[in-house]
Amino acid sequence: MESTSQDFACAHRWVPTNETVYRLSPRLRWILLYWFVSIIFMDYINTFGYDRVPMNSPPLPDIGFDAIAKVSGSEAPVSLPFNPTDFATICICASVILLSIYEWRTCRNRKLKHLFAIYAILMNMRTVTIISTPLPTPYTKGPCRDDHRPITNRFLTGLGYAFALGFKQFLSTPQCGDLIFSGHTTFMWIFTLHLLRHASILHSLWRKIAVYIVMSIGAIHIIATRNHYSVDVVLAIIMSSIVHQLFYSSLQLSYLSKEHGTHWTGQLLLWIDFGGAPPSTGSETAELLDADGVEMTGVNS
Repeated sequence: MESTSQDFACAHRWVPTNETVYRLSPRLRWILLYWFVSIIFMDYINTFGYDRVPMNSPPLPDIGFDAIAKVSGSEAPVSLPFNPTDFATICICASVILLSIYEWRTCRNRKLKHLFAIYAILMNMRTVTIISTPLPTPYTKGPCRDDHRPITNRFLTGLGYAFALGFKQFLSTPQCGDLIFSGHTTFMWIFTLHLLRHASILHSLWRKIAVYIVMSIGAIHIIATRNHYSVDVVLAIIMSSIVHQLFYSSLQLSYLSKEHGTHWTGQLLLWIDFGGAPPSTGSETAELLDADGVEMTGVNS
């Protein structure tokens, strides 16, 4: 059976045998460590943002709140018997896991390295926004208004935030002040972009629309429950899209441009991708880029 370009590109570089061995590569372990430390550090910094939240200030005017209030007929945060945001998060995360298992024989860790590197970069950016300008809590009654007690141990509280992974029912201390750049939206959106880029089964327009609908339900619910302002969700989607596109554009440029490939940023991207220098031939470069769904023209060996 003849291999597809994606199978050849991945197998040629990353898989020495045809055996399916579910083992994390050393580079993926380093990237996961970087991602984990980024999460812990971000949540540790969030404990300082918690202390700086202007508790006596009313929520800021928000077009999302106003629109949802008109539809629901109530100014209170929307309350449902189940959490659509958690449901959307679980669906998207499970889809990425299934995609990774399905493609493990041919691509192993390659796409997971991309995903967690991009995610870690976004968490580094979010660390800055968390501490820069604390905003008033989006709701008038709730944990961050009624139960805002001093933090006794910042490190343990930061670990609690990190291991809750956005599911607030696991938190003993409310996670206040993590506004401007919604972490939950970032998680959902970056995983959604990963699926839309790499899952060939989603290349149908209607299937893409279905994925966007699931994502949109989760994002709208975040606004409806007033866990975030509308701008928090919008900014998370915009920044995630920009960083995701910039990562892959820079990676492709690192393969095609010797000057960019030898710069430290290009070398880092190439190390993340497969741990080596740019391919020596144009045909090899085209095959590697084609594995990411990029149609290359005019690349000669």
